Formats: sequence, structure tokens, C-alpha cells
Amino acid sequence: MNTRKKGKILELITTMLELALLEFPGSKVTSNKKIIDLDGIEREIDVYVEKVENETTNVFAIECKNFGTKSFVKMEHIESFFGKLYRLPKGITGVYLTTGKYQDNAIKKARKFKIQTYKINLTETSFPNLKKSVNKKYEINDYAALINTGNILKSNEFNTLYLNGKEISVQTFVDENIKLKVEEFAIKERLFEHLFERNKNGIIVRINSNEIQTRNMRCNVKNIFAITNNVRHEVKEFSFEVSYWIEIQTELDPFTSEYLNLKDGNLFAKFFTLISDVNNKLNLISIIKVANSNKAKMVIINENQEKMIADINNLKMTENQYRY
Repeated sequence: MNTRKKGKILELITTMLELALLEFPGSKVTSNKKIIDLDGIEREIDVYVEKVENETTNVFAIECKNFGTKSFVKMEHIESFFGKLYRLPKGITGVYLTTGKYQDNAIKKARKFKIQTYKINLTETSFPNLKKSVNKKYEINDYAALINTGNILKSNEFNTLYLNGKEISVQTFVDENIKLKVEEFAIKERLFEHLFERNKNGIIVRINSNEIQTRNMRCNVKNIFAITNNVRHEVKEFSFEVSYWIEIQTELDPFTSEYLNLKDGNLFAKFFTLISDVNNKLNLISIIKVANSNKAKMVIINENQEKMIADINNLKMTENQYRY
């Protein structure tokens, strides 16, 4: 997984976690928030939290750093973040969050600057080997009918058929009778094979996932009539223009993570996350549980920050997993 995606995942997970904990009306979480600083310069905050409580709004600016588990947040990182905070409007609390480690001097400097330090405990297996599935897709774009007079009716000339004593739409006929024939045609003609290759062990080594091909197929039929201007024309053959392509879906194994407050070392929350990457777009499903509470939240969020949040009751947290 590349650096851009890892960083995006961390921001999304942070957003989900903060959202699940915000139960105060009027509170808001924004990723990649743009703020004009005191020098008139636009600055970007990874995650910006506005928490409304007792008619008072507390604002938090969260800096996300997705480091390897053996990498350290250094004192210079904290100083750089403080430099950004110092020129932001007053009243914003700084929060530093990382998947790596903190050097001692970084922790000391953060306390001096009153920056809260948090850590998400991820193991190296939190981003495991990808599970890649290759889904073969097709779509019927256009159709035409060869009728008994030898003429061809184009799709814009009819959209209703007469079959087994009743009228049906062409779309219904295609859905109920033709799609299976299209699949059989694709298998017989080996349409998808040139879109990906396998090595001698059967492992996919190359995929042209964005390549859409079109082919024409023909299908002989009996006792079917096309209707144009209330006139029935016996259909001898249908022809279809079919587009086909490969859709790749990549999934990572679900993982459980901890959200720690390094000031006191206490566990703030745990969350169980499933990440999927479909057509280079991230989607996350998380079950989040706050420490010392049996209540949990299920949060679904996509890369466009569209979210769905639902309550889960009677969730018990074990050492390595969640159980209902």
C-alpha cells in the first residue's frame, strides 16, 4: 500500500473515532480543514474537531502521522506542529496522533507546548498482504433485431416485444433471457483473458483493469415479435453490443487497534476496522468501543467523507477481538 493511501487511512480512522465519540449536538469533525492563519496564509489541518458542550465550543486540531511501528516522532515534528498552531486563531488545542513511537524529548516538548499526544497501536500486520479479487463485468449497450423481411430494426425503433401471448419490454427480455447467453458467449469467446495474465503458478501478474472492450454478439430466437407502431414483426435474430471489463477489489484483513492517551497511558478506545479498496477508492467499516463502556458505534465512511453511524448495544471487548 502506498504512502498516500496509508496516510488517508489514518485520517479516515481518526475521523471515524472522533465522530463515534461526539455525542454532543452541534459538534462537528472535518478532515483536511483549511484555515487562514494570523499571517493570512491558508493552512491545512488533518482532522479538525469542534466539540460543543454546555454551550461552549472546544476546538481541536489533530495532526496525523502514519509512521512505521519502528519509526519515531521526533522533537522537531512537535516543534513544527506547534509552529503551525501558534499562528492559528487562539483557543485551538493541538493533538498529535501517530502509528509510530515518540522520542522522550518529543513527549517533553509536547507537554511544554500543551499538545496532547496520542498513539494508535498498529502492528506490521495491520496492513497485511492484500486480498485481490478479480470480478468480470459486462454491460449490454445497444441492440438490434433482424426481422423476417430481412430488414434490421435499430434500438430506437422499438422497445417492446410480444412473447408467449403478452407484451414485455426489451429490457425485461434481456434480463430474463439474454444475460445468461451473454455470459456463455464471453466464456466461449474467452473475452476476458487478454485483460489479465497469470504466471505458471496461477497468480495474476498483470491486469488491465481500466480497459473496456466492446464486442458484438448474435442470438437466434423463435416466436418473438418486435412491435413498432402497433405492428408485429417476427424476429429471426437479435444482435447486441456488449462492453466488458475487469473490476478489481482489494481487501485487507480486519484488524483491531488501540487509541492511547500517552499523558496517562490509559486506553481511550479500541476499534475493529475493515478496509476495502475498490477501483482505488477507500471504504472503511469500523466498530468502535470506548473504554469502560458497553456501548459501541458502527461507523461506515468512504473516501469522500460520507458517513453512516449506528449504535451497537451489549458489545463485550475481549483482549484481541470484539464479540456480540
